[in-house]
Amino acid sequence: GASNTAKAINVATVAGQTAAYEVAGGSLSLTGTNSLVVGDLGTSTFTLTSGTVSLGSGGVWVGDATNTAVGTLDIQGGSFTSTGTLVVATRGTGTVNVTGGFATFGSISLGHAAGTGQSATVNLGAATVTAGSITGQSVATTRALYLDGTTLRASATSATFLQDLTTAEIADGGVTFDTNGFDITAVQSLGAAVGDGGIDKVGAGMLTLSGANQH
Repeated sequence: GASNTAKAINVATVAGQTAAYEVAGGSLSLTGTNSLVVGDLGTSTFTLTSGTVSLGSGGVWVGDATNTAVGTLDIQGGSFTSTGTLVVATRGTGTVNVTGGFATFGSISLGHAAGTGQSATVNLGAATVTAGSITGQSVATTRALYLDGTTLRASATSATFLQDLTTAEIADGGVTFDTNGFDITAVQSLGAAVGDGGIDKVGAGMLTLSGANQH
């Protein structure tokens, strides 16, 4: 139930190191442009089970500094907010799981121009995820998005709200696009996983699906 304020958090800052950081209740806040780095040089997991995590514009970097860095951001509940970008696999391997609660990011990037051959995977379950866009960077070999019971809520008008992923699949729980008063376009093709749950749309604003969708 404690409240903590920090300038920056880097988890696993030494090559070969394995580390974990968990927030289970209370609140954690990073000030200003400082960032959360999960899997800086080593292997690490950052887990939120309950409580609140609030970050500024420095963003979240998962699987960051080298091609051997491995990071996992695991949001199981509570509220996680970053006004900056969530970068999954900056140079290494990054996995993001959001299976409950609420997660908000300025935008979500699978891969980053600083690296090459990265592996980025985002698994979104029965949670509400808000972002300006979810896009892949072509330098990353794997740019995979899996949706199962997810509400994707737009935070800005975007003609490229969802694009440039190697895989984007919708499972049995389906996906709900909440346009939230904005006009957004999903350029990305949306595939059907086993037990495809389909696509719903709520909120004011227009949703355009311009990819070759299996729905």
